[in-house]
Amino acid sequence: TELDPTSAELAYRYGRSLESLGETEAAIEEFCRALALGSREQGIGDARPRLEALARAREPDVPEAARSAFLNGLLQADLGDLGGAEVAFGNAFLAAPDWPAALYNRGVVRMRLGKSALAVEDLEGYLDLHPNAADAILVSQRIGQLQTRPSASADTFAPGEDLFVKI
Repeated sequence: TELDPTSAELAYRYGRSLESLGETEAAIEEFCRALALGSREQGIGDARPRLEALARAREPDVPEAARSAFLNGLLQADLGDLGGAEVAFGNAFLAAPDWPAALYNRGVVRMRLGKSALAVEDLEGYLDLHPNAADAILVSQRIGQLQTRPSASADTFAPGEDLFVKI
């Protein structure tokens, strides 16, 4: 994956290896990356069900309504309907207001839509809910970039700077 960070198949295979080793958080990250890179690519067809199973095991207290809205948000994002994804992640957050992943994902979608102020609110809310997040420094840096360049969207940042949607 270091030699070819754009390969969905390699990210998927790495995720499977991490899953086998019990490295749940890292496996989730790789499955998310695989889906972001090429959700329709052959060989990674079961990435979404694996991701859902890992997420369910990690977050058993999330209500089913929130989980369903969240998965709809992921589907809308995969289909390129960012407006639909924004609404779906918002619904997930309304159903589970203590679930940082829903707020994070809505923030990422809003950033991609060019709604910088709303993205900053969501990403700051994510950090409030999950202050010890592994990506807290990266998220804080992105907030700073959005605040200094309010018209910036995800497309204005360098490759490799992308924040991937979380589950």
